Amino acid sequence: MQRRLAAILAADVVGFSRLSEQDEEGTLDRLDAIRQGIVDPNVARSGGRIVKLIGDGILVEFPSVVDAVRCALTIQRESSRENSKLPAHQRIVFRIGINLGDVIVKGDDLYGDGVNVAARLEKLAEPGGIAISATVRDHIERRVDAPFESMGLQQLKNINRPVHVWHWAETAENNGQSGQKRKKKGLSSGPAPPNNLPVHLSLFVGRSDELTDIHGLLSGARLLTLTGAGGCGKTRLACQLGAQVLDSFPDGVWFVALASLRDPVLLVQTVATVLGVREQPGRPLTETIQSYLAPKTALLILDNCEHLVGDCAQLVEYLLLSCPGLKIVATSRETLGIIGEHVHLVPGLEVPARGERHSFEALTRFEAIQLFADRASQRSRTFSLTQANAGIVARICTRLDGIPLAIELAAARVRILSVHQIAERLDDAFRLLGETHHTGLPHHQTLRLAMDWSYSLLTDAEKSLFRRLSVFAGRFSLDAVKAVCAGEDDLDFDLLDLLQHLAEKSMVVAEDHDTQARYWLLETLRQYGHSKLDGDTELDTVRDRHVRYFLSLSEAAEPNIQGSGSNKAQAEWLDRLEADYDNLRIALEYGKTAGRESSGVALAGALWRFWEVRGYLSEGREAVRSVLATGDDTPPAYRAKALDGEGRLAWRQGDFQDAHACFDESLALWRTAGDAAGEANSLHGLARTALNLGDFSTAENSANASLEIHREIRNEQGVASALNTLGEVARAKEDFAAAEVKYREALAIFRRVGDIAASVSVLHNLGYTFLNRGEIEDAGANFREALTTARDLNDRLGIFSMLGGLACVAAAAGHAELAVELFGAADSAGKDWGYAGDRIDQNEVKRWLQTARSASGDKLASSAWERGQEMGFDAAISLALD
Repeated sequence: MQRRLAAILAADVVGFSRLSEQDEEGTLDRLDAIRQGIVDPNVARSGGRIVKLIGDGILVEFPSVVDAVRCALTIQRESSRENSKLPAHQRIVFRIGINLGDVIVKGDDLYGDGVNVAARLEKLAEPGGIAISATVRDHIERRVDAPFESMGLQQLKNINRPVHVWHWAETAENNGQSGQKRKKKGLSSGPAPPNNLPVHLSLFVGRSDELTDIHGLLSGARLLTLTGAGGCGKTRLACQLGAQVLDSFPDGVWFVALASLRDPVLLVQTVATVLGVREQPGRPLTETIQSYLAPKTALLILDNCEHLVGDCAQLVEYLLLSCPGLKIVATSRETLGIIGEHVHLVPGLEVPARGERHSFEALTRFEAIQLFADRASQRSRTFSLTQANAGIVARICTRLDGIPLAIELAAARVRILSVHQIAERLDDAFRLLGETHHTGLPHHQTLRLAMDWSYSLLTDAEKSLFRRLSVFAGRFSLDAVKAVCAGEDDLDFDLLDLLQHLAEKSMVVAEDHDTQARYWLLETLRQYGHSKLDGDTELDTVRDRHVRYFLSLSEAAEPNIQGSGSNKAQAEWLDRLEADYDNLRIALEYGKTAGRESSGVALAGALWRFWEVRGYLSEGREAVRSVLATGDDTPPAYRAKALDGEGRLAWRQGDFQDAHACFDESLALWRTAGDAAGEANSLHGLARTALNLGDFSTAENSANASLEIHREIRNEQGVASALNTLGEVARAKEDFAAAEVKYREALAIFRRVGDIAASVSVLHNLGYTFLNRGEIEDAGANFREALTTARDLNDRLGIFSMLGGLACVAAAAGHAELAVELFGAADSAGKDWGYAGDRIDQNEVKRWLQTARSASGDKLASSAWERGQEMGFDAAISLALD
């Protein structure tokens, strides 16, 4: 006898006895016709197996619950069409129940609760309807396009626990049944409210009663915090709750993952990124988020708040007090501690009490055992829960206190160990650690026991690699592993083999990312590995390597994203930094600690162009300030370069005074260091800020000084940059002929040295020069060439600037409505990425926007502006290039 998880469909005919009494032979003929013409073909097409036919009843097993529901829907709809051709007293109308659960296999027949619940659900279905369990509903959500409504908890006959039932029924008219069409309150047949809830590939097991409880809590509360030990299932439960209440929040359910954040400053930015809220120059981002959420009915799920609990509490309290339609679910190992907070302690899954004896049937009802069976069957096709092993599985789950993560780690071993061997090793782990962790909280003991046990199964080389991997944040590459985790004490085996072993043992997750694999650790595993690092010495060693590697990566990327190279090469380097951004962030954090200050400042100095191009302006500025504040012992050249980067970011945000101060300070440092190239770069920055502050004389003098130094040291890119700025000064003075000369000279140099990215700025400036001379076609050609390059590089600064330029061209060409639409898209991009634009360009945009608005009229202009604001950036680029 075997046991397995199966999707079971049970069906019978409504009023079959009555129909048979009226016309027994005709009723049987019509039932056979529907079975052969509708039921059998659809079951076969859906991969189902008819287990048995008893009178008017049908029992079918499906390998997929989605296929079971789709098959049931097709049967009901096709039967309804056939019934519409018959008088009411001759119609064969099915009611169907579907359950996903464990079944006992005896030959070709099936028994057990999985079958029993399906049969009971069938009795709850309306004529022509389908009743499903909450487990089925959770599995088909957003995968089956049919409206189900909740019938609440139902106590089914001979089933120990109440079951949350969901129901589908189309209009009963064709089936000859009276009554109105049932009002749908469950899954919607229309588009779901917006959300970014993670898609899970494994079944959500159990917790139906708990979901009902926390749903009730959320109904009466605006802040619900799910607390409990690491690995107890807080995140999965929060996501399941979010999916269940999705239709109650028309403005969306938004999941914000905080586990990888180490710097509290990034909390607000992370929430804004998830919501799609755009940073606005001169306004705190928290206020912008508040303004966005204030009129909305939405749910935020803040996941893993414990390491940012104070900052999370402040943000949550601020938003709840000012956004009346907002509710928040937080997951954290400790409560947020603010007024109005409702707390739910997430326990482990239910397990048998130690020492209790249960029948096989009773054991299969425990959620922890169901979870083990489900995950083990995924790992090994030969595994099934049987009377012979159920008691051992129960012992494993009980010893692990029902903690889902611990159970999943245990279940993952069935590929190489029997459940008896797993239980024996777990017993050894308990004994080894029994006197070490009695002072810890019970749930911490439980999770640490699970982690220690899993860790004990690793070889010494695997343990060493696992510990060192904990220094990473988020995803990381094989090259990073080699640089950070292998050192003078090279690991005994090839790192790739070790990574594979760790992945197979569920200690590391491997996933495809474009052309190379990326790796990551679950947060609880990362924290555990970090705790196992061999004292301060090993921790310091791997952190030093981590900072050195990501500094080296950033310095290698720097000339490629600033200088020569094809569009493809520059885009690839930018994307590579983007993929490693979690680790670059944490490397900056490591760079603030004693002994690493110089590396932290150097890293910030190497990243400014990435921050500028990819729109991380505020974050980049804060990072520079933070590393510079760690001490004054770093080399002057390192500090000067970082200050230059901060000045660039401030300039792009329109904070010209602060930018001027940064460049002024860096100039002094470069001169102290005797670095002519650095001095010239700071002078160039001073020229740009003076230009934006309206001091044309200082701008021209500083740009000429920069030009002279770059020519002396034969830095062609520096020469081109200075010429470009001198062109800007001439354009600001409306000397367009002189401006064109400077721009063309700069463009020729950039193209000769292969600096594709820098050429975007010059083409942009030439575009405005031609526009001011009335040469509209040439202006458009320059802007379009620059936008194409910026698009290929994913250069957000370039995209923002060129959308504004092409909007001006459209206005000048008399395409007023198109112009306003592009202006709206450019404004949206600027707010989204935090760009303000140079004053000279802002003036152009204001002038031509007014022209376009006047030509369009208020109504058309407002409509066009709104379309541009809502337009995606890809669509805006396509519109601009068309």
